[in-house]
Amino acid sequence: MYFTWTEAGEIEPTQLPDGLLNGYGIFTTMAIAPDTPLRWPERHWARLMRDSAFFQLRCPWQSEAAFVAMLEAFRGRHIQASQVLRISLVGNPFLGAAEPGRVPTTPFLSLRPLPSGATKPVALRTVGYDRPFATHKHMSYLQEGYFWQQARQAGFNDILRCNARGEIAESAYANVFWIGHDDTLFTPDPDPVGCLPGLMRQAVLDAALELGLATEAGCYGPDHLKTAKGLFITNAVRGLVPVARVDDHSWNPEGIAPILASLQEAIGPT
Repeated sequence: MYFTWTEAGEIEPTQLPDGLLNGYGIFTTMAIAPDTPLRWPERHWARLMRDSAFFQLRCPWQSEAAFVAMLEAFRGRHIQASQVLRISLVGNPFLGAAEPGRVPTTPFLSLRPLPSGATKPVALRTVGYDRPFATHKHMSYLQEGYFWQQARQAGFNDILRCNARGEIAESAYANVFWIGHDDTLFTPDPDPVGCLPGLMRQAVLDAALELGLATEAGCYGPDHLKTAKGLFITNAVRGLVPVARVDDHSWNPEGIAPILASLQEAIGPT
């Protein structure tokens, strides 16, 4: 199902926006249910504002209150069960005047079912490439899709992307953490490494601070994982997902289960 939001505040079924065919757009994704509070609407709105400014798109919700009002109106009309809502701003830079902030922009909403088996341990296959504009949540996932399919065909669930310098970055759709034997949480630093500063990633860092767990963000090669107690990946829909294997190196997810449970409790249900 696809919907657009209009300046009049209407949310209606729509055809695919023209700019979608160019892959020029940004998005944010959240779980949404008919009877539970919206999760982190302020963070999702801030992401859309930040990324739309970078790509010179126009975000129609110029305040957090307007964004929340749109979500509540959409939920009231279209949500009868828990689903995944993706909110996109799709643009066509090849149309209209080439002026800052004037790329013709279409707000675009879509729904899909919640993923099944979201917290089942996963196996990751290492691949190496730089993702353009990696610190922004944009719509171009051609490389991720290609390598994800290759990984699936080889018996893995997802990829572990390393950048061109060989530093650990992220999976196809999630941030990466690993836990040292002193229970320090390690994660790639988005700006120097080139990965998304995900909303769940930040929630994990906030929860670790609340629990008194040390954290370290930096640039790390794959060899750093060999001394880890365990790994997990995170995103705003799936939550915290343990990693059982990277290439031919395996971990017992039970070894970090107590820490993951404490982090998830501090964060709250996904």
